Amino acid sequence: MLKGRDVIHLPVVHPATGKTLGRVTDLMVDTQEGRVTGLLLEAEGEKANRRLDWAQATYDQDVIRTDAEPAPHDPAHPALASSESPNPAPGLEEPAHLEQAPHDTDVHPASPGEASPAAADFLSLSRCEGHPVRTQAGRPLGQVGDLLFDPAQGQLTALEVSDGLMQDLLTGRLQLPWPDVTEWRTDSVIVADHWQDAWQRERE
Repeated sequence: MLKGRDVIHLPVVHPATGKTLGRVTDLMVDTQEGRVTGLLLEAEGEKANRRLDWAQATYDQDVIRTDAEPAPHDPAHPALASSESPNPAPGLEEPAHLEQAPHDTDVHPASPGEASPAAADFLSLSRCEGHPVRTQAGRPLGQVGDLLFDPAQGQLTALEVSDGLMQDLLTGRLQLPWPDVTEWRTDSVIVADHWQDAWQRERE
Protein backbone atom coordinates (compact mmCIF):
# COMPACT_ATOMS: atom_id res chain seq x y z
CA MET A 1 0.00 0.00 0.00
CA LEU A 2 1.09 3.56 -0.69
CA LYS A 3 0.46 6.74 1.24
CA GLY A 4 -0.17 10.00 -0.53
CA ARG A 5 2.98 11.48 0.92
CA ASP A 6 4.97 8.62 -0.66
CA VAL A 7 4.09 10.01 -4.08
CA ILE A 8 4.23 13.78 -3.54
CA HIS A 9 7.43 15.31 -4.99
CA LEU A 10 8.37 12.18 -6.98
CA PRO A 11 9.70 12.79 -10.50
CA VAL A 12 7.57 11.64 -13.44
CA VAL A 13 9.72 10.13 -16.18
CA HIS A 14 9.10 8.91 -19.73
CA PRO A 15 10.87 5.48 -19.76
CA ALA A 16 11.73 5.46 -23.47
CA THR A 17 13.39 8.87 -23.56
CA GLY A 18 14.39 9.23 -19.92
CA LYS A 19 12.91 12.73 -19.98
CA THR A 20 11.60 14.09 -16.69
CA LEU A 21 8.10 15.39 -17.38
CA GLY A 22 7.68 17.05 -14.00
CA ARG A 23 7.28 16.38 -10.31
CA VAL A 24 4.13 15.34 -8.48
CA THR A 25 2.57 18.20 -6.51
CA ASP A 26 -0.78 16.65 -5.65
CA LEU A 27 -3.10 13.66 -6.04
CA MET A 28 -6.63 13.84 -7.45
CA VAL A 29 -9.13 11.70 -5.54
CA ASP A 30 -12.64 10.53 -6.40
CA THR A 31 -14.24 9.87 -3.01
CA GLN A 32 -17.42 8.49 -4.57
CA GLU A 33 -15.54 5.70 -6.34
CA GLY A 34 -12.89 5.55 -3.63
CA ARG A 35 -9.82 5.83 -5.80
CA VAL A 36 -6.94 8.03 -6.87
CA THR A 37 -7.76 9.25 -10.36
CA GLY A 38 -4.72 11.32 -11.29
CA LEU A 39 -1.63 13.31 -10.46
CA LEU A 40 -0.90 17.01 -10.73
CA LEU A 41 2.58 17.76 -12.03
CA GLU A 42 4.79 20.80 -11.93
CA ALA A 43 7.23 20.99 -14.82
CA GLU A 44 10.39 23.07 -14.66
CA GLY A 45 10.06 26.27 -16.68
CA GLU A 46 6.27 26.00 -16.95
CA LYS A 47 3.86 28.17 -15.00
CA ALA A 48 0.80 25.96 -15.52
CA ASN A 49 0.50 22.55 -13.88
CA ARG A 50 -0.27 19.43 -15.86
CA ARG A 51 -2.42 16.43 -15.09
CA LEU A 52 -1.69 12.74 -15.56
CA ASP A 53 -4.33 10.03 -15.18
CA TRP A 54 -3.35 7.42 -12.60
CA ALA A 55 -4.25 4.67 -15.08
CA GLN A 56 -1.41 5.98 -17.27
CA ALA A 57 1.12 6.01 -14.43
CA THR A 58 3.30 3.28 -12.95
CA TYR A 59 4.76 3.67 -9.46
CA ASP A 60 8.35 2.39 -9.23
CA GLN A 61 9.72 3.11 -5.72
CA ASP A 62 11.26 6.55 -6.15
CA VAL A 63 9.85 7.48 -9.55
CA ILE A 64 6.59 7.57 -11.51
CA ARG A 65 6.87 6.23 -15.06
CA THR A 66 4.50 6.96 -17.92
CA ASP A 67 4.39 6.69 -21.70
CA ALA A 68 1.64 9.31 -21.84
CA GLU A 69 1.99 13.04 -22.31
CA PRO A 70 0.55 14.91 -19.29
CA ALA A 71 -2.38 17.14 -20.26
CA PRO A 72 -2.93 20.77 -19.22
CA HIS A 73 -5.02 20.77 -16.09
CA ASP A 74 -8.17 22.80 -15.51
CA PRO A 75 -7.86 25.05 -12.41
CA ALA A 76 -11.68 25.06 -12.23
CA HIS A 77 -11.76 21.30 -11.64
CA PRO A 78 -14.01 20.63 -8.61
CA ALA A 79 -11.16 18.93 -6.79
CA LEU A 80 -9.22 22.18 -6.82
CA ALA A 81 -12.13 24.49 -6.10
CA SER A 82 -13.18 22.70 -2.93
CA SER A 83 -10.94 24.55 -0.51
CA GLU A 84 -11.02 28.05 0.88
CA SER A 85 -7.24 28.12 1.04
CA PRO A 86 -5.84 30.16 -1.88
CA ASN A 87 -2.33 28.75 -1.50
CA PRO A 88 -2.45 25.06 -0.58
CA ALA A 89 0.81 23.39 0.31
CA PRO A 90 2.18 21.31 -2.55
CA GLY A 91 3.05 18.44 -0.22
CA LEU A 92 1.79 16.89 2.98
CA GLU A 93 4.04 18.43 5.58
CA GLU A 94 3.46 17.47 9.20
CA PRO A 95 1.37 20.06 11.06
CA ALA A 96 3.02 21.72 14.03
CA HIS A 97 -0.10 21.22 16.15
CA LEU A 98 -3.54 19.81 15.57
CA GLU A 99 -6.45 20.39 17.90
CA GLN A 100 -9.54 18.26 18.07
CA ALA A 101 -12.46 19.78 16.24
CA PRO A 102 -15.38 20.73 18.48
CA HIS A 103 -18.66 18.87 18.22
CA ASP A 104 -20.65 20.40 15.39
CA THR A 105 -24.34 19.93 15.97
CA ASP A 106 -25.09 21.08 12.44
CA VAL A 107 -23.17 18.24 10.79
CA HIS A 108 -25.41 15.30 9.96
CA PRO A 109 -24.82 12.51 7.46
CA ALA A 110 -27.28 12.32 4.61
CA SER A 111 -30.13 9.85 4.84
CA PRO A 112 -29.67 6.58 2.91
CA GLY A 113 -30.07 7.28 -0.78
CA GLU A 114 -29.98 11.03 -0.25
CA ALA A 115 -27.04 13.04 -1.59
CA SER A 116 -25.64 15.56 0.84
CA PRO A 117 -25.40 19.10 -0.56
CA ALA A 118 -22.04 19.39 1.19
CA ALA A 119 -20.68 16.13 -0.19
CA ALA A 120 -17.37 16.25 -2.04
CA ASP A 121 -16.94 13.67 -4.79
CA PHE A 122 -13.66 15.07 -6.15
CA LEU A 123 -10.82 16.35 -4.01
CA SER A 124 -7.13 17.05 -4.21
CA LEU A 125 -5.20 15.37 -1.42
CA SER A 126 -3.36 18.46 -0.20
CA ARG A 127 -6.64 20.35 0.19
CA CYS A 128 -8.35 17.74 2.34
CA GLU A 129 -5.39 17.26 4.68
CA GLY A 130 -6.26 18.69 8.08
CA HIS A 131 -10.03 18.41 7.67
CA PRO A 132 -11.74 17.25 10.89
CA VAL A 133 -12.73 13.59 11.16
CA ARG A 134 -15.85 12.76 13.18
CA THR A 135 -17.97 9.70 13.85
CA GLN A 136 -21.57 9.60 12.64
CA ALA A 137 -22.64 10.60 16.16
CA GLY A 138 -20.39 13.66 16.01
CA ARG A 139 -17.47 12.51 18.16
CA PRO A 140 -14.19 14.11 16.97
CA LEU A 141 -11.32 11.72 16.23
CA GLY A 142 -8.73 14.12 14.86
CA GLN A 143 -7.87 15.36 11.41
CA VAL A 144 -7.13 13.88 8.00
CA GLY A 145 -3.44 13.03 7.88
CA ASP A 146 -3.17 11.03 4.67
CA LEU A 147 -4.78 8.44 2.43
CA LEU A 148 -3.59 4.90 1.72
CA PHE A 149 -4.19 3.32 -1.66
CA ASP A 150 -3.32 0.37 -3.87
CA PRO A 151 -0.84 1.59 -6.51
CA ALA A 152 -1.99 -0.99 -9.05
CA GLN A 153 -5.52 0.38 -9.48
CA GLY A 154 -5.43 3.51 -7.35
CA GLN A 155 -8.12 2.06 -5.06
CA LEU A 156 -8.31 3.76 -1.66
CA THR A 157 -7.80 1.33 1.21
CA ALA A 158 -7.65 3.47 4.36
CA LEU A 159 -7.95 6.93 5.85
CA GLU A 160 -5.08 8.00 8.10
CA VAL A 161 -6.16 10.13 11.07
CA SER A 162 -3.83 12.34 13.11
CA ASP A 163 -4.55 13.55 16.63
CA GLY A 164 -1.65 15.99 16.71
CA LEU A 165 2.11 15.77 16.33
CA MET A 166 2.77 14.54 19.89
CA GLN A 167 0.16 11.81 19.58
CA ASP A 168 1.59 10.82 16.20
CA LEU A 169 4.99 10.35 17.85
CA LEU A 170 3.65 8.50 20.90
CA THR A 171 1.16 6.06 19.39
CA GLY A 172 1.19 6.72 15.66
CA ARG A 173 -1.81 7.54 13.52
CA LEU A 174 -5.10 5.71 13.18
CA GLN A 175 -5.69 3.88 9.92
CA LEU A 176 -9.41 3.46 9.33
CA PRO A 177 -10.50 1.08 6.53
CA TRP A 178 -11.93 3.00 3.59
CA PRO A 179 -15.33 1.20 3.74
CA ASP A 180 -15.81 2.78 7.20
CA VAL A 181 -15.68 6.27 5.70
CA THR A 182 -19.40 6.95 5.43
CA GLU A 183 -19.32 10.50 4.07
CA TRP A 184 -16.70 12.89 2.72
CA ARG A 185 -17.68 16.55 2.79
CA THR A 186 -15.80 19.58 1.51
CA ASP A 187 -14.79 20.50 5.07
CA SER A 188 -15.03 17.30 7.14
CA VAL A 189 -15.04 13.50 7.02
CA ILE A 190 -17.60 11.24 8.69
CA VAL A 191 -16.68 7.69 9.74
CA ALA A 192 -18.55 4.77 11.29
CA ASP A 193 -19.52 5.08 14.96
CA HIS A 194 -17.65 1.94 16.02
CA TRP A 195 -14.41 3.96 15.77
CA GLN A 196 -15.48 6.37 18.53
CA ASP A 197 -13.15 4.74 21.10
CA ALA A 198 -10.32 4.10 18.64
CA TRP A 199 -7.76 6.30 20.40
CA GLN A 200 -8.54 4.75 23.78
CA ARG A 201 -7.95 1.28 22.33
CA GLU A 202 -4.66 2.46 20.80
CA ARG A 203 -3.43 3.68 24.20
CA GLU A 204 -4.32 0.50 26.09
